[in-house]
Amino acid sequence: SVQECANIVWSFAKEFGSDPSVLLDAILNELTPKLHQCNAQDIANTVWAYATADHSAPALFNGMIPTVIKTLDKFDSQNLANTLWAYATVKHSAPQVFDAAAAAALTATATAITSSATNSSGNNSGNKLDTFNS
Repeated sequence: SVQECANIVWSFAKEFGSDPSVLLDAILNELTPKLHQCNAQDIANTVWAYATADHSAPALFNGMIPTVIKTLDKFDSQNLANTLWAYATVKHSAPQVFDAAAAAALTATATAITSSATNSSGNNSGNKLDTFNS
């Protein structure tokens, strides 16, 4: 499954560092046609693993862009941070990902401020990017 692939590359990169090339290439070939099935955690773990391993995978990073944007509302702050860090670390140009993340963060902030002003019990917006909910 997509989650299994994401977990394997994450574990391998964490354990073996910067030279898991053979495994990462094999996983990339298996994963690329299934990128649209990834959830927020799958995305974050996968791109983090490739960036951590310093493994060039432009097809992966390009292929993830539509899925990242489509599922951005499902990201928690850790998934978002890891995903953006990975794109920045490999210097993969993805302005649409960063623009969508910035817009989501601004919306979450505005929602938190509005909710805080009108409801002293806190924000119940359900937006996972809303770090003001704690």
